[in-house]
Amino acid sequence: AADRRLAGLVLVNPTVEVLAALPATTLARTVTLGGCRPDVPSVDMDNVGGVTQALEHLLAGGRRRVLALVGPTSMPCSAERLDTYARRLAGHGLPARSLRSAPLRPAAGRAFAAATTAAGGPPDAVFATHEEQGHAVLAECARRGWSVPGDVEVVSFDDFPAPPGSRGYTSLSSVTPQLGGTAVRMVVAGPQAGDH
Repeated sequence: AADRRLAGLVLVNPTVEVLAALPATTLARTVTLGGCRPDVPSVDMDNVGGVTQALEHLLAGGRRRVLALVGPTSMPCSAERLDTYARRLAGHGLPARSLRSAPLRPAAGRAFAAATTAAGGPPDAVFATHEEQGHAVLAECARRGWSVPGDVEVVSFDDFPAPPGSRGYTSLSSVTPQLGGTAVRMVVAGPQAGDH
């Protein structure tokens, strides 16, 4: 990042600490995927709208015990999705129950298995902030004989195809290619006021 020949930098889900470590000259040519600092241009999907749509879908189907499976809150998108989930459920008078897990299938599967064992059974719905987490929930439900979406309805972000044999799984469409293209165009265009 200190190399003056660097034309620009696109960072995916950076932390405040990562941005603080960049030289000022590099930071001036940086765009992030996922908002992290208000002074650094960023592009992101509509996390608030996506979470709202997911929860409205689940609540309209009669689900009331919705567990959120979220990634590390150091990731801006995870933090925003968790905050929106908690506020939306509170607005419906429902308790928020979240579980943090790395956005990787094995870790998410272990976290979901431990939480459902401790609770004495599954929630009636899971909102996963990452598709790998959603797929881990599907695998754990299959392992325990819980039907999806009968016993547990699963909704996740990112629009990746469900594992073979999965049914009743809902995924929010991702616009990741468009986000990446927009970020590159912003870097090429240079610093612009109001690019956030």
